[in-house]
Amino acid sequence: MSITTYATGISRLRSQLALYSKQKFTGRLDIAVMGRTWSLYISLGFLVWGTGGLHPKRRWRRQLVHCGHKAYASPITFRETDEYECWDYHALTLLSERQAIASQQIMSVVQGTIGEVLFDMIQAIATLPDPNAFEIKPRLGLRPSSTSTGILRRKWTLEIENTLKEVEIEWQRWVKAGLVYYSPDGAPYVQDAQQLRLATSALLYQKLSGLVTGRSPLRDLAAIAAKDVTFLGRSLSWYFRHNLIGLRPISDLSTCYVVTRGDRAQSPLSRRLKDNSNAPIVQIDSCARSCELMANLLKPQGYDLIALQEGIQALPLLMKYQPSLIFLDSTLPIVNGYELCSQIRRIPDFQNIPIVILSDSNGFIDRMRSNLVGATDFLTKPIETQDAIAIVEKYLAQAETWTSNFANNPS
Repeated sequence: MSITTYATGISRLRSQLALYSKQKFTGRLDIAVMGRTWSLYISLGFLVWGTGGLHPKRRWRRQLVHCGHKAYASPITFRETDEYECWDYHALTLLSERQAIASQQIMSVVQGTIGEVLFDMIQAIATLPDPNAFEIKPRLGLRPSSTSTGILRRKWTLEIENTLKEVEIEWQRWVKAGLVYYSPDGAPYVQDAQQLRLATSALLYQKLSGLVTGRSPLRDLAAIAAKDVTFLGRSLSWYFRHNLIGLRPISDLSTCYVVTRGDRAQSPLSRRLKDNSNAPIVQIDSCARSCELMANLLKPQGYDLIALQEGIQALPLLMKYQPSLIFLDSTLPIVNGYELCSQIRRIPDFQNIPIVILSDSNGFIDRMRSNLVGATDFLTKPIETQDAIAIVEKYLAQAETWTSNFANNPS
């Protein structure tokens, strides 16, 4: 990458966006860079939304993960009559309309989405051989959602100049980490297992090989671990440079929303929570003493706990008991807790149920691995009374909130 090329290209982008801001432009800007196109939606000179890139559905999900919203676990319900340009922005307005998302969470999603889109544009421009080899095409009046729900509230918009400066700072951090030509949308995988074993301890190799499976892009891994993507990229950069870990392309998710023909359609999540409101809690743990201690913690609080000590037989028993929450030990024999969690998540009835991994280790990689397989939360053994009760109350209370929200806003 030529520093001059980058400076020239980004200066041109900055000046053109500043002009649209000054003119209080409202509409869509399409930015084309070497066959790739991103779009920025602007209202009266302020940034409203951004689209484009390789993984719009993954981006939507991780922004919800980042802001702590649970809608990522189940598709958003659209009405057949809804009109929109951007399904993700429309989903955000529907959540707001249904009072199912807080204002600060909306702002977090808007900032994160626009930030990722601008970052990808800057990376594409920075690696151009010709800084002028991109173009911006304005389309007046276009909005990301319909006039009924797509209210472009000023408090949900961003200043162009300040937002671009913040993204440029993030890009410079990415450059300093030696990641100029590495896309955060790439999925890390073990490129040379033999050399990686020689370069790491047995424990680190085991943890790395369990994480960098080529099934999740860097951005998803960072969101799941609640870490900055540049921090994660920097942590792996040595392995990238020595060809021990590589990045491969990965496809986007299948869908993040469903369309219903009736205004009274009920969400699958709503039905699931309603049916499960009085269900027991299940603990899958080969240690009888651990199960006994958990029962002693929860039963005085009025919770029913069923202990299962063999992970290999757990799936049919879970189908039988239909629990409201699952505690899952990470060190089960034969099939460990992480593998079992992944299997549980493949069952439609259990895609939204809270699963809490119990582990003797509290390391960063352990927590990331639990999130990768679909766990909802993580507790470190030995488990304290207040921690166990807080986890149960947190997720069962959320279930009640979701049920109430969908009952009041079923569309």
